[in-house]
Amino acid sequence: MLIIQKICLQWGKKVRGADGDKMRIQFPHAYPIAPQTVQEGVLVQNLNFYQNKSTILDAIQEEKYLVEKYRPQWEQRGQTPERIQWELHDRISWIKKYQYQNYAAIQEINLANLSICREDDKLKLSFFYDERRCGAPFRRGHNKDYHNQDSPFYARDVLNETAFTLSQGQYGRILWNERCTDCDEGTWYYQLHIYNLYHMQGETIPCDLFTERMPDCQYQQLARLF
Repeated sequence: MLIIQKICLQWGKKVRGADGDKMRIQFPHAYPIAPQTVQEGVLVQNLNFYQNKSTILDAIQEEKYLVEKYRPQWEQRGQTPERIQWELHDRISWIKKYQYQNYAAIQEINLANLSICREDDKLKLSFFYDERRCGAPFRRGHNKDYHNQDSPFYARDVLNETAFTLSQGQYGRILWNERCTDCDEGTWYYQLHIYNLYHMQGETIPCDLFTERMPDCQYQQLARLF
């Protein structure tokens, strides 16, 4: 059984300076998980955070903030308070619905830049740069499948390497960042991504699975963003 905690912290150009960096340095790299029982397969917990001036908001807090920020504009366009409240409730319900996702097998997981392969009772995790889904900078470097003609990475100058291998009972962490472009406004924004992965034995998931200790393995691709 594999438990994945997928964390994303997003911020804009206005908080990319020194003061914003100080807050991001203090941002936790692991969070509690709801206690539950999983018999097999993979459980993914999705957590999203947004840096807003001097605070960091979770996804629900961010939705509430945006509603209050744009409420005057929406009301001028004819939106009723009841309609605005209904849309807020709908967004929060969506966030809660997809916070936990179950997969029957590792092959069903589709997380950016992450490849997982089972080898006997171990899990080999690879980090690769997926240019179709990810922002700048383009990651180049070691490509373990450069000479593999059956691989989509054959003869390509792109990063594709083993991050680490997890035995049962081990805990690993992958960190990477990127600069993205808003498709509507064309402005830049930035994201820090954290994958906490636990190769579990047993069925009961404790709430402090990722917070009680440091990872056994860690891999990072933290570029200088500008």
